[in-house]
Amino acid sequence: AEYMGTLDMVYAFLVQSLDAPTTVLLCSFFTTEGNDKMKKQRHQFIARRVREEHNFRVRCCANQEGGDEQGRALTAEDGVVPIMANELFQTNKVVLWEQVARVAFVLVLEPHENRLLAANFLSRFISGLADHYRNPMFPASPKELLSKSEDLLTMLHQMLPSGQLLFANRAFVRHLRQTASQNLR
Repeated sequence: AEYMGTLDMVYAFLVQSLDAPTTVLLCSFFTTEGNDKMKKQRHQFIARRVREEHNFRVRCCANQEGGDEQGRALTAEDGVVPIMANELFQTNKVVLWEQVARVAFVLVLEPHENRLLAANFLSRFISGLADHYRNPMFPASPKELLSKSEDLLTMLHQMLPSGQLLFANRAFVRHLRQTASQNLR
């Protein structure tokens, strides 16, 4: 989509643990700013903000429903976190995340980008991984993903080419998954 003469794209994609200390399992920035000498600080900042938001939601849910936080840890399944411009980010960003077990899949967007399309991408990406590994709860743990980083990158570049969010119907999504599965063999 066009916005003020420029092509929209995702700023970054991360896969991280939700445990403390937070571990970034995979990180891919799609902009020049994202790939500069501050890249590590940037992805650590994003991961910390997502974990803090997740922990906040878990505590709120536990307080609201009564009970322990550990038992409620899987109830905070997704979220949105704003990031204001600062020394790491020239402009404001919006962070979307979706949780599977103790892992968060994260997209960082410009504020004007299509959040519904981005959330749809996250769901399709996670579903595609679960289909590929024939496991509806893939990944079961952050450690499981460490050995699969090449597979994640292959699927990422297939479904989010050069950081471009694709509008896709079911047939196109099926085609992308088939192509990604063939590339993963």
